Amino acid sequence: MPLIPIVNIFLVDTQRIENDALRSFPSLAEIKIRRNLPDSLSIILTEREAVAIWCGEADKNCSLVDEKGAVFGKASLDSDLVKIFGERELLTEEKIDQFLGIRSKLEGKLDTGTTKAFFASDERLNLETAEGWQVYLNLKGDLDWQIEELALVLEKQIPQEKRKNLEYIDLRFSRVYYRFTK
Repeated sequence: MPLIPIVNIFLVDTQRIENDALRSFPSLAEIKIRRNLPDSLSIILTEREAVAIWCGEADKNCSLVDEKGAVFGKASLDSDLVKIFGERELLTEEKIDQFLGIRSKLEGKLDTGTTKAFFASDERLNLETAEGWQVYLNLKGDLDWQIEELALVLEKQIPQEKRKNLEYIDLRFSRVYYRFTK
């Protein structure tokens, strides 16, 4: 028995079916329907791939996020994916792309991973490292320079043994600021 009962494949509104399916199933990134002559349709589904978990302002009702900033499906906080917090409006394809680029560069330069990200504003991103300290970045500034400064500060001024007391490193200004817990 066919999934979509059809009499004539030329009378099927494939665009409407695609749009309805994308609206009904947020975990789908793309759906393509092709007519196969003489009497069948091919339906190709592409699922979204989660790159992070978005939780808004609180840890409740978290959702998966793909590389385009699309929020879909419920997420488990037990996941290894990084958790992103902040206003939903700030979660755009550009911001997700920036975040993924920053995260990749940080993991290449540092010996700690990123566990949480908070989009505080359109210009500010706060990251929490696996070691527990935070990094404050200016998204409108030169991110490569900020990451290089972070690597230099950690190499020259804050060796591994001192990082357990590190609270944050602020890279948003022309000078790097950092603070230790008491």
